Amino acid sequence: MSYEQQAPDPAPPGWYQDPQDPGGQRYWDGTTWGPQAYAAPARQNEGKGLLIAGIITGLLFPIVGLVIGIVLFAKGRAAHGGAVLVACVVGVLIGVMLVTLGTASGP
Repeated sequence: MSYEQQAPDPAPPGWYQDPQDPGGQRYWDGTTWGPQAYAAPARQNEGKGLLIAGIITGLLFPIVGLVIGIVLFAKGRAAHGGAVLVACVVGVLIGVMLVTLGTASGP
């Protein structure tokens, strides 16, 4: 009884993860990689949770919100970081206004 080793069947033609760019895809024609390649689309909802948490925290606890805003800027999400920092400023202004009103209505 003899067993011959056979090469595994190649993957069928189609779009696969690009072996040279793991973030993109490249066309495999069944024998070779084609010249057509494209980057994978960016995920739309990425970072929304941190944005919402940052805005709420910025309004209630501006110093913590400031840190979240800086983190968003560092991750390259300037628009989200800016929104959180605006919420921090609004939170500080509300806090100052409440303190001022509280001391103004003293005995």
